[in-house]
Amino acid sequence: MIPHVQLLNYLAGAYHIQSKKKGRLQHVIPIVFYHGKRKYSKKKMLSYFSEAPSGTIKYLPLFEYFLIDMASYSDEKLWSLGNSFLSATMLTMKHYKDPVWLSIISNLFIILYFLHGTGTYIFDLQLIFTKC
Repeated sequence: MIPHVQLLNYLAGAYHIQSKKKGRLQHVIPIVFYHGKRKYSKKKMLSYFSEAPSGTIKYLPLFEYFLIDMASYSDEKLWSLGNSFLSATMLTMKHYKDPVWLSIISNLFIILYFLHGTGTYIFDLQLIFTKC
């Protein structure tokens, strides 16, 4: 799927939810966390409309997104984020197909659950990540 199309759906949903509430709309900044093996080739939305007549360009939903390519960050950098849950999540996204990593991270999520015990979300995420 074209990332811009998927993001456009998310953006529309976020703005739709906001529009139901009173007040002004808040900015929604689209962020892509890429954790694939191949180098990510970021394109501009306009590149998908290469044959669009120039007079119609102003009617297209053109926007940019912020890219976080997990492969460009070392494991050490991700461990040093200052938040153990965020670090574990980011590292899991980076190494989601590595069975050794999944075993390690599974145990880490269990430890975090017992250390923080603030809710079941940590345990739920641990179960999800171990079944990737």
